[in-house]
Amino acid sequence: SGLPALDSCKLKQMANIFVVDDDALLSDIYQKKLTDGGHKAEVVADRDVVATLKNKKPDLILLDILMPVNGLDILREIKGDPETSQIPVLLLTNVAEEASIERGLKYGADGYLLKSEMTPDQLLERVNASLEKNAPPTP
Repeated sequence: SGLPALDSCKLKQMANIFVVDDDALLSDIYQKKLTDGGHKAEVVADRDVVATLKNKKPDLILLDILMPVNGLDILREIKGDPETSQIPVLLLTNVAEEASIERGLKYGADGYLLKSEMTPDQLLERVNASLEKNAPPTP
């Protein structure tokens, strides 16, 4: 099939990840890093994410808080729908804004990442850790 073999010890399986961030440059960096890490990453626009979830269920969503469509509103919608409430969401934020982060965690986010303090490698590590934590137990 021409696809390079994945280093299987890195992660048990490839995950589908949505990157929802209105910063195109950062979205590209994250998408590339996740793809290099063996995942399938797709950049989804803030206003499209809820509709996209009707047809496609990713294994994890990276969700920026500060966007034209508020990330916390999107999170609340995702977590309020039984169809999508099980999908882990990691919040991305530039601001260590306690109130937003607290609300995000209360709404059901799996955790948050401060963009300013995080390298793409650390992003990949957090994503992998979150995927493992949420993986269904293997029989």
